[in-house]
Amino acid sequence: MMHVEQAIRRVNRNVALTWAIHGLLAGAVAASLIVGTILQLPPILLAAIPCILWVLLAVNGYRETHNAMRWPMLIASGDLVKAEQEIESAIHGFSVMRSVKLLSLHHLAVLRMAQRNWTDAARLSKAVQGHRLGRDGSLTRASLLVLAASATRVGQMRDAYEALQCLRGMPLTLDEQLSLLHAECGYLGRIGAWEAMAWRIEVKVKMAELMPSEAAAQTEGLLALAAKRMGQSPWTELLKRRCELLGDAAKLVGEEPALAELWPR
Repeated sequence: MMHVEQAIRRVNRNVALTWAIHGLLAGAVAASLIVGTILQLPPILLAAIPCILWVLLAVNGYRETHNAMRWPMLIASGDLVKAEQEIESAIHGFSVMRSVKLLSLHHLAVLRMAQRNWTDAARLSKAVQGHRLGRDGSLTRASLLVLAASATRVGQMRDAYEALQCLRGMPLTLDEQLSLLHAECGYLGRIGAWEAMAWRIEVKVKMAELMPSEAAAQTEGLLALAAKRMGQSPWTELLKRRCELLGDAAKLVGEEPALAELWPR
């Protein structure tokens, strides 16, 4: 298993090297054009060498990006060993596409979440956030969602709060909105903000119904506890029954100790 600090150092070093290579190739193209003009040689022919090298490196990078699309499926299917092997291989290797390295770091954080290693997941997500990410913002949002959930688990409430606030100001897909609600309920439960969690509870319950069963059970359990604290007994009983249908109450309490109030021994 690769140590998290080692993974972060390798990715940071590769990203810095990638910028240097891009700079050298751009400089080589410019120099070829100038030298060709001075020596009265076809500048395009001289510039072709660095351009071809640039294209070959880019094609290899896109191939690695395509391979990275397999990792979420491996993690979701529970094949964590194979996912970790492929992610570590990508981190150890060199790529001229910085996006490949940042995706590797992000998916390693997702893998650590699946392994319940919340501390490593939070550190990896913060490392991803330290880089300039893509313009479409998808990796930024995905990394912030991992950071919000994992930082809450290890008590890094300031990091979790800042991640949640950033996400609140972004346009989110439906899946991202569901992940945000799950992370937000976990955060509000840890700080005891029951009134905020119970606000518009009917909308939150409808959204929780769209989540995967484990996330839905955790979210509805916390909403049930918020409803109990706010004196909304009908919601409490309804959500308790939903949680019992979706998962084991003892397991839910193990994940969220505060839920012991709903299912006392």
